[in-house]
Amino acid sequence: MSDRRDDYPPRDPRDDRDRKKKDVPRYGRATKTMAFWVVVIMIFLLVFRGLYNDEPPETEINYNEFIEQIDQGNIKMVRLIDDDVHGELVAAAMTQIQGVSQGYTRFRLTLPKGLTDLPDRIVEKNPDATVTAQKPGPNWTQVVFAWLPILLILGIWVFIMRQMQSGGNRAFTFGKSRAKMLMAGGDRPKITFEDVAGATEAKQELQEIIEFLRDPAKFQKLGGKIPKGALLLGSPGTGKTLLAKAVAGEAG
Repeated sequence: MSDRRDDYPPRDPRDDRDRKKKDVPRYGRATKTMAFWVVVIMIFLLVFRGLYNDEPPETEINYNEFIEQIDQGNIKMVRLIDDDVHGELVAAAMTQIQGVSQGYTRFRLTLPKGLTDLPDRIVEKNPDATVTAQKPGPNWTQVVFAWLPILLILGIWVFIMRQMQSGGNRAFTFGKSRAKMLMAGGDRPKITFEDVAGATEAKQELQEIIEFLRDPAKFQKLGGKIPKGALLLGSPGTGKTLLAKAVAGEAG
């Protein structure tokens, strides 16, 4: 008996592409979904941070410029954090930045060591100024923005993993056989050629294989070889799977 695969045309590559699309594991789709949401969240955080941080930037000035603004009574607000000073002027002043004159109202600088009378001098020259002294500590806004993306990514990952585990942990069964054990004489339905509409030529071609499966010894005595298989070609939905089940049903 000859190999029945030689009687069929070459395999259509489109069938392989369709099968690969259907066989994409769920964990692959979950990874793509997670990556998509991570990108969305990062974009949202960047936009939110840009909207939240709408204050004008602080200009770096030197100590002499700071003292000059104090003596001119041009200080509106000063916040002292150890040796770091952050402040705002009443009226804009000019400073040199890389050789270019630039106006500013918000400023920052680092004080020399040992200046203990600076707050009193600021209040004396600028009685309407607000002067606050703070102990150095973490910037909670920066801490939140630093940890929020990580927490959101972890949250999305936990959510996706729980979704994948739903339905009897089906997502973690990839790579395992999906074959089911059926006991002989059970209640399994028997599909035969009578259940397959049309496909007359295909049934005739498969009849020889069915006869061999029913009584292989008969053909082996005549020098026949066990068929390696039969390749069924056709568009999706044309009954290839049903025809294969019918072959098994006819062979018993």
